[in-house]
Amino acid sequence: MKYSRKFIILLFFSFCFYWTAWATDYYVDSNSGNDSWDGLYPTYQGGSNGPWKTLIRVNSATINPGDTVNLRRGSIWYAESDFIGFIVNWNGTANSPIILQPYGSGDKPIICGGTIETEWIGPDENGVYYKVTSYGDWLLEDYKALNLASDATCSDGNWYKDASKVYYKPTTGVPGDHILIRLVRPGINLYAANGQSVSYIIIDGIKFFGKGVVSDHTSKFNLHDITIKNCDFAHARDTVTIYCRYYPGLYENITVKNNTFDYSRFGPLFSAWSQSDRGFNNVIISGNKITHSNMLIYGGRWQTPGQDTNALYLQNLRNSIIEHNDISGICDGKGAIEHWAHANFNSTGVVFRYNYIHDILGAGITWGGDGFGTNSAEIYGNIIINCGTGTTDSIYGGLRLRNTQSAANPSKVYNNVIINADRGVYAANTNKYIFKNNIITSSRVSHVAFNTSPIGDNTLDFNCYYPDVGVKFQVGPNNYNFSGWKNATGQDANSFVSDPKLINPDGGDFRLDIGSPCIKAGTDVGLDKDYHGNSWRNPPSMGAIEYFRIGGVISLRTIGGAHYKPKP
Repeated sequence: MKYSRKFIILLFFSFCFYWTAWATDYYVDSNSGNDSWDGLYPTYQGGSNGPWKTLIRVNSATINPGDTVNLRRGSIWYAESDFIGFIVNWNGTANSPIILQPYGSGDKPIICGGTIETEWIGPDENGVYYKVTSYGDWLLEDYKALNLASDATCSDGNWYKDASKVYYKPTTGVPGDHILIRLVRPGINLYAANGQSVSYIIIDGIKFFGKGVVSDHTSKFNLHDITIKNCDFAHARDTVTIYCRYYPGLYENITVKNNTFDYSRFGPLFSAWSQSDRGFNNVIISGNKITHSNMLIYGGRWQTPGQDTNALYLQNLRNSIIEHNDISGICDGKGAIEHWAHANFNSTGVVFRYNYIHDILGAGITWGGDGFGTNSAEIYGNIIINCGTGTTDSIYGGLRLRNTQSAANPSKVYNNVIINADRGVYAANTNKYIFKNNIITSSRVSHVAFNTSPIGDNTLDFNCYYPDVGVKFQVGPNNYNFSGWKNATGQDANSFVSDPKLINPDGGDFRLDIGSPCIKAGTDVGLDKDYHGNSWRNPPSMGAIEYFRIGGVISLRTIGGAHYKPKP
């Protein structure tokens, strides 16, 4: 049977209209809902008309393209058994995504990836309680992660677990004085069977404790067109953790934006699961505020200092953008942002721009990989302040770079501001990097450090360094002042050593002041906008923020956010 082209087109649009017209709003209220109701009303209407109560009930529903699952503000849901969490295996469409969002008034709805634990046995002579259980990987007290002890006496922490028991020493009083949560499941588990998909989903405005949004790593499925925005993640072992296991699977168009991450092991984590032949395409991580990664409120850490803990940990990205994130706090072990590519995976087209990274123990931005597994990154317009103060590694760096890039697609490091790092730029075994228009000041060990001599096929020029005291430039085992560095390497012909005259960097104002030597001292590198979205002049200035002056006053057009204050 043959069908006309017009009939097929009409059938297609009729199908699209069907899903749009019949999209359903579901409602869930942990306080006043009932799973025997129809879930189609925000409040009880009589009979069986009213919101559901549990997320387990949502698990059993068929959620179609265009549907919205609304969670009542002020509600809280815990993992309802050791082995059942909120499983999201939905598939929307490009025109009809499935949305998970709050409704009503009040605080954001909370999803907690743990169970409430009561009926503790004890205390013993050490003030320690216990209960028999073999499942769960962390304990929260009043929604705050506790410091892990080294043994069951809890002499150096507040909880411990062995093969059959969990031990707990309250921070104050007795267990009944606290809400105790044992982490057992992700808050939201993105899951599908082998070869299936989870796609076109928007998670908006939810708060997560303990565990957040995690893609299942036991099944090999496609994951694409996922947006997580305006959510809060706190005291979480996993916040947004996306695994890539399926080849040739589709892992692309994943956006994480405008969220907060506090006192968690990681911020967003994208893991290729030790697989060198797979990765992520078109990942956008933008506008997030990430504080105190790998740090707990009671002074402990999620992991031993020196382990792989970052505010953002990324593997095997392509054509992705990490921008406008505000990262501060401990970030011990590695640093704020780290991208690592496996040996057989070329991570091309990855952009790190306009991030504000400050007051951390580890590195600012790390870009590297195994063997020749990275190439073509753009790192520009970032402001990196007070990093590399930790003691678990001998070298950190405002920028920590590694590996050879391709001649056709060199990595570009432009118009960054790096202040008070242990090393402004640390480059290990690098080739084909271009460094221009950067301001690097107050470095505690060195402004620039290359671990090999000679420095390889890298280019440095039109940069501002300050001060030139001691030996702030390192080439392999040799250390130089600025003049010696230029003579030894032939680099930085148009660079200089001078106070860049930032308005008030200690107060968060990184604009160039009147009379700065960095004004119009850069070279055109093809960037169109500065940190605040203003156009670069020709020639551009050095640093992350272009200089504008109107009538003798530095233009307020260059003030973009809470970190940047007008000159008094």
